[in-house]
Amino acid sequence: GVAKYVLMAYSGKKEEQLIPPIDIEFIRKYIAYARKNLNPVLGEVAQKKIEEYYLQLRRESSKDVVQITARQLEGIIRISCASAKMRLRNVVEEDDVNRAIRLMEYSMNLIARDKETGKIDVDRVTYGPKEKRDKIKNLSEILEYLTENGKKHCFIQDFVKQAMEQGIDEKDAKNFVENAKREGKIFEPKDGEIGMIF
Repeated sequence: GVAKYVLMAYSGKKEEQLIPPIDIEFIRKYIAYARKNLNPVLGEVAQKKIEEYYLQLRRESSKDVVQITARQLEGIIRISCASAKMRLRNVVEEDDVNRAIRLMEYSMNLIARDKETGKIDVDRVTYGPKEKRDKIKNLSEILEYLTENGKKHCFIQDFVKQAMEQGIDEKDAKNFVENAKREGKIFEPKDGEIGMIF
């Protein structure tokens, strides 16, 4: 098998003694054939399995913790189709979906599991931990407060001071300003002043 081949490669054996477990040319032809001739579609059982999994995680989600989005749903479908294609199937079956779900859950456990709640929070992938997202939301609200009632912009030092009064670190407030400017969410009409872009 593959393990034996890899171990032999590090055992000092001569190159001609190392015979790959599967011929490389065969693998190339196999992949080329699958790409050219197969375009798997979801079978009824596979569709039901994916739908049940999606709805289960949506039920377990809350306004603060999102466990699955349409993006992850599409990912499961793509992986399921890839699994069927590699097995030379034109119809995605339940075992393909199970394989896709295992892969998705493994990756989500690595990058999206909230250590405090133990739940998957897919927003961590895009926006970072919930604590960080809440901080960004608070900073946005501070800027809105300082630029309301006809004011179009405010001094950065006033913004930072207001943030610090609400327990937000000075460095985090300044980083928010730089990131928001870079992302085009706020503008700097004059040196030392910022305003929101609506």
